[in-house]
Amino acid sequence: MLLHALGLLSSLLLSFVSSGMETALYRASRVRMRIRADNGDGRAGMTLGVADRLDSMVTTILINNNIAAYAGTYFLAHQLTDWSVPHAELVTTAIITPLFFLLTESLPKQIAFNRADAFCLANIRVFAALETLFSPAVRLLNRTSAALRRLLGSEQEATLAQSQRTLLLEHLNAGVAENVLTEQQNRMAVRIMQLEGIGAEDCMIPLRNLTLLPLRASRERALADMTRRGARLALLVDGAGRPTGRAVTTTALLMRPGKRGDTVEDIAETLERIRAGVAIPEALGVFRRRHARRALVVRGSRVLGLITTESVLNRVAGMGA
Repeated sequence: MLLHALGLLSSLLLSFVSSGMETALYRASRVRMRIRADNGDGRAGMTLGVADRLDSMVTTILINNNIAAYAGTYFLAHQLTDWSVPHAELVTTAIITPLFFLLTESLPKQIAFNRADAFCLANIRVFAALETLFSPAVRLLNRTSAALRRLLGSEQEATLAQSQRTLLLEHLNAGVAENVLTEQQNRMAVRIMQLEGIGAEDCMIPLRNLTLLPLRASRERALADMTRRGARLALLVDGAGRPTGRAVTTTALLMRPGKRGDTVEDIAETLERIRAGVAIPEALGVFRRRHARRALVVRGSRVLGLITTESVLNRVAGMGA
C-alpha cells in the first residue's frame, strides 16, 4: 500500500511541476531572470537556459506528463485491485481523470500564470533534472517530428516582427518595473508601451478632413482646388463619392502638369490599406516594408481616413507633451 501511495503521489508531483513550468516559462520575464543571473542566482541562469531550448522544453513536458499519468493510473489501479474493489479499472478512471485535471493541470497553471518568476525559480532544478533524464528520448522525438513536418510540408516561418516586438515590450516593461533604466530610457520605454495600445484609427486624419477630388478631374482643376485649400494631397473618389484607394499630391501635379484636359488618374498613386485596429508599431512596419509614407485606414471595405508618418509623429509628440 505504501509503495502504491508513494508512486501515485510522485506521479502527481512530477506532473504538477511540468504543467506549471509550461506556463511559467512562457510567462516569466527574461529581463528579471537575467538581472538575477547576473547577481549570481544560479536558478535564474538555469531558467534562461531551459527557456532557450523551446523544443526540448515542450517535448520534456509531454513525455513527463504522459509517464506520470500512466504511472498514476497503474499505482491506483493496483491498490484498488488489492482492496478487491469491484470494477477497479472503471473506478480508477473515475478517480484519476478529475484528480489529474485539478492537481496537475488547472491548479499549477493558475499558480504559474500569476507567479511565473517565483514558480520557475522554485521548480527549475527538478525540471532541469527531468530534461536531462529524458534527453535521449527528447532528441529522438524532436528529430522525428521535424522529419514529419518537412515530409508533410507544414514548416511555417515564425512572424519575426511580431515576436521581436513582443520581446521588446517585455524587456521594456521589466526594465521599468525593476527600475534599472535611466530617466530618459524610462520615459522612452513608457511611450513605446503606450504606442502598443494605440491603433491606426487613433492617428489617422478623418475622411471628412481630407480633400476629395473626382477621379476624372483635370490636373489644372485639381491643382487649383488643392492650392486654394492648402492641401498637399487629395483622395480620388468615384462618381458616387466613394474613395477609390488612390490619391494625388501637389508635388506630382507640379512635376507632371501634362497637356490641357489631362486627368489626375494618370498620375495618381495607389495607397496601401491598414485595418483600423492595427497597432501603430505594426502600421509603421507596413510603411517600412512597402516604402510608403501614407495609407488608407479601413474597417472592412469602408475607408475611415488617412494615416501618414507625419500624423503618427504628431500623435507621439502629443503623448510626450
